[in-house]
This record gives sequence, structure tokens and C-alpha cells, in this order.
Amino acid sequence: MLSKTEITDMSQLDQLAESASSIVIYGSKTPGRLVADYLISAGKAGKLSGIVHTYTSRNYDNSYREVAICSASEFFEIPGNRDSLVIVSVKNPMSRAEIFESLESYGIGSCVYLDKAGTSLLSQIVCLENVAIQEEYDMVSCVFTECQLLGIVKKANKVVIYGTKRNKDMMEKYLEMTGCRPQALKSIEVIQEKAGGAYKAVAPFAGGDPEYEDAVILVAADPFNPNYKVPWEMEGFDTKKFHYCTDELMERIFILLKNGKEEVSVQEPRFLVAGFPKSGSTSLHYVLQDIKDVYVPDSKESQYLFHRDSEADPKAKLLHSFFGRVPQNQIPGCVDPIFALYAEQAWETFGPDLKVGFVMRNPVHATYSYFKMWNRFGDSSCRCHYDKYKGYCDEMLDDYISGLSEDRRQYFDYASALEGFLRYYPSEQIHVIILEELVRDPGQIVNDFLRFIGSAEIYDARQGFKKENSGDYVWADEKGWKLGMKSSELRDEKETCLKWRLLDDPEAALARANELENELFRIGRLCEAAEKIYNPKMTLEQQKHLEDFYRPSVRKLERMLDKDLSKLWFK
Repeated sequence: MLSKTEITDMSQLDQLAESASSIVIYGSKTPGRLVADYLISAGKAGKLSGIVHTYTSRNYDNSYREVAICSASEFFEIPGNRDSLVIVSVKNPMSRAEIFESLESYGIGSCVYLDKAGTSLLSQIVCLENVAIQEEYDMVSCVFTECQLLGIVKKANKVVIYGTKRNKDMMEKYLEMTGCRPQALKSIEVIQEKAGGAYKAVAPFAGGDPEYEDAVILVAADPFNPNYKVPWEMEGFDTKKFHYCTDELMERIFILLKNGKEEVSVQEPRFLVAGFPKSGSTSLHYVLQDIKDVYVPDSKESQYLFHRDSEADPKAKLLHSFFGRVPQNQIPGCVDPIFALYAEQAWETFGPDLKVGFVMRNPVHATYSYFKMWNRFGDSSCRCHYDKYKGYCDEMLDDYISGLSEDRRQYFDYASALEGFLRYYPSEQIHVIILEELVRDPGQIVNDFLRFIGSAEIYDARQGFKKENSGDYVWADEKGWKLGMKSSELRDEKETCLKWRLLDDPEAALARANELENELFRIGRLCEAAEKIYNPKMTLEQQKHLEDFYRPSVRKLERMLDKDLSKLWFK
């Protein structure tokens, strides 16, 4: 029986590394390499006997910072290697469970693994990387929940709302709805004169006005602005009185205003948009948020599969966090592309009556968009590319493409994913949206989906279909990649605090989320300054290679859908 020990802080890791004669890290992507980075920086490079992974694929390098990388089966075939301290460093609990099984099969007696969320220890490690924060800022009070907001407003006699027109209007309506309007309330509308620039008041306002000298300031920036371009310093205001109304809060207020004072309850989702990434699912999520008789949570993705095996009663936590306030007159559902390859888990979680939607995009374009996203997120698959090529180049995509055929589960093999769901759900409970058709005729396509899930509303598509979560740049060098990696790790931990840990220990979860939001702002400043390459393009050879790779799957999908996709995608 494998003995497993959880490690949650640096002192535990240091003690284990000090006492071990040799160390092997199980997990060769970002989490594993972060642990390797730390051990190397701590002078333990000589103890690192290897970094191992489960699957054999050309996606994996042979070494990382002079530490050998190989498959676990090869490494543990050598009896002497079985005496090494095994550090399991992955974030996905499902992957961790598979690793535990494989270690038992190799005859390993014990191992240690990162904390359940896989982020607390990593966030401590990543802060030690050579990514220096050049500026010091006072900690700013971040408001994530409506309870926090109302607590601040109730204690204040005077409040200034400093935000974009949309947000200040939302905040005013919300305070009216809750009966918490303060004695003195002033709203200052702001704009950004250029994308990514500082905010500026539309009309001049003297922040030193004696009437508002003792007021608290609610900073309500644009809720979907990923660059943290928040007016932390505004002339005439005392920054210590700032309360930053976060993206999470503003999205939540939007949902609360939509629902009004309707009676609400915990409800099971009745539909799931299960896939696919980089195919328009984020845009569809925001469209559904505007539909009167449809309820989708303020957050698009639950990350449920990452928490399912590590949380006590995870289904109850999922419902409480994401479906705890569903009005009786709305159809609850969610957009959660992580389920695209996990039909069995969707059926186990949501049951047999679920209606399942998919948004599919030309897999060639989706793959390239996915590759660029992982580059921006600082995924470990790109680190070896920067080590190899020293800067972004076309060859990085060539290396990525060369490993696709050996991936065990390929995200954009739509036919196989659809087959997986058809094993659990009848075809009449599955609805496929083609992104290219959605962009061309959003009214028809969205309304077809609304009829599918049982909505009686009509979507007004006169403004077209807004493109969300596009992001079209890659990091020019490893410095930017490291910043992207650090930012991603911090965002992951913040999401875990707000959606999962908040249920266990609200005070600690919100305090940690506040620290992370401030750190994200600081990193955002550095990310903004880092060198990027905008609008990179595939070569014709790369596009043809991907078309050849996906052609059998696309032709199979056409037969399944009884639909010709050659003009929309490729012949």
C-alpha cells in the first residue's frame, strides 16, 4: 500500500529534500519544473536523479536544466531508483490519482505530493523565481463579494463611486435594490482615453472637496479588463480609502440585478456547454447571461474536475458556489469546456437528463489559438522552446504540432469527444454549434440553442456576436513567459480561494484572495511592459500539416452531423 504525505509549505519541502539521498519529481510540466527550479536554486541539484512523466511522447524533452526527463516506467525499471524520494508535483487531482496507482504498480512504498489545490506551495515557489517586482505599493482593499461591499457601505456615511458608466450605474442600482444607499453618494464617471491607459474622469472633480473628505471610494473599473488598469492613484483622493470592486464582484452584481428580488434556491444545472476551448464558448457564456429566463453563473468555468477528488462533498460545493441562487423562473446551466473530454464525469455529476451543447471551430485555427494561449499562460510546454530557440519563432509551433498525434486525448478531435458523450446521452440531448456559423448568423444560431435548452426568449443579434477572450499575442522571450506563468499560478489560486476555499474558511480565503489580487496587479504592470509579438501567423506549411492531421476526424464529424464542413473549414 502506497503511503502518501501531503506537503503544503516550504519548510516541509526543505526538510524532506535535506534528508533525502536522491529525489525524483513526478510531473514534468509547469508544477514539476517549478519544484525542480526551487531545488536547483536551493543547491540540491546533485540530489535530483530525474523528472518523470506518465506518457511517452515527443512533447517531452530529454532533459530540463541538465536534469534527465524520462517516462516513469523507464525510470522505475531500475531498482535503485525506487529508493528515491518521490515528489508528485501536479495540480490536477485526476492526474494525481493516476500517478498514485502507477507508483503502487512500480512497487514504490511512499511518496509526497503537493497540497490538494496544488497552488499554495507552487505560489510560494514561483515568487522565488528571478522575476523581481520593481515597485512597492501599499496593499489595496479588494472587494470580492456583495457581503463585503454591503459591510463597507453600511459603515460609511459618504461614498464616492469612481467607475465606468456601466459599472457606476450598476453599483447605484444595486445599492438602491438592497436599501443600502448611504447618506451622501457621489458618482464619478471615468473613461480610458486609450486602450490600456489610465482612467480619467469625464467631468472635472476636486477629490479634495471637504464634503467628501471622509468618504470611502469604491473603484469600479471595467469588469472584463484583464490588464488591471485600475486607477489606484487619483489626484485628490486618499488611496487608503480605496476599495477596489473586483471583476468577480461586478459580474456578481450584474447577475443579482438581472434576477432582482425573485425567489431563489439551489438548483441542479439542466444544460451544460461542455466544449470546446478557444471556440467561442466565452462569448456564448456572456450572451446567455443576458437572456432573461436563463441562469448561468457569474463565473464561466467551475474547475470542478480539478476539485472533485480532493474536496469533501464536491457536488454540494459546486451547487452552492455556482447554483446557489437560481430564480424559479430561470433555466440553470453552465459553460464549462473542461468537460469536453470527460463525458463519463459529466454524466456522473449532472445525471442522464442533462442537455449538452458544444461549440466547435475549425480545429486548425482552434489548435493555433490554444497554442498561443498556453504561451501567454506560461505553460511549461513552452519553456523548453525558449530554452531551445532563445525567443519566439515558427519552430515552436512545429514542435507543438509534432507531438499532437501522440497526445492521449486530443482536445480538437471533435468526433471522438462527441462519440464519448453519445455513449451516455441520446442524440436529441446533444446540440452542436459551429463557431463560423455563429459569427455569420448569431441570431439564428443562438435562438436555435435557446429552443434546445427550453428558453422562450428571443436573442436580439443586431449588435452582432461580441468576441471575448481572444488575446492575440505571444511572449517574445523567456522573461515574458515567466511573468505569464506566475500570473497564471496566482489566478488559479485566487479562483480556488473564491469558489472553493471560501466555503470552508471565508475570512482566510478572502484575505488570501486580497493578497493575490494585489500581487496580480503588480505582475500585470510587468506583463504590460514585457516584450510581445502581436498577431503571429501560422505558415502555409503548418496550416497544411494541421489540416492533414485533422482531416479524418473532420470527415467523421461530418458523417455524424450529416453536414458538409468543407466550405466552412477545409476540404
